[in-house]
Amino acid sequence: MNESNLPRTDARGSAARTRHRLPAPLVYALICLLSACAATVDPITTPRGRTGFVVTCDSPQGWPACYRAAEEACEGRYRVIDRSERAKRLVTECDRHGRYE
Repeated sequence: MNESNLPRTDARGSAARTRHRLPAPLVYALICLLSACAATVDPITTPRGRTGFVVTCDSPQGWPACYRAAEEACEGRYRVIDRSERAKRLVTECDRHGRYE
């Protein structure tokens, strides 16, 4: 019998277990995705007829997580229409054209 086909054993004679490891970039991506869930983003139409979002932050990261979520939702530039300190909530209006009237 060919020895390369036999399971490997450690010093105690038990079969070695194969460990599967996730690559580091995948682990970092998963951590980022999970931390992004710290804010909920709900789309709205603002009174001026523009696209906007209500961003609610329930995480210990607080306002920085809210502002990051608003920036991602608006793909860059946005304006805060309302901010509720007690509810940790932002109402934003997206600026797709690079200026506000």
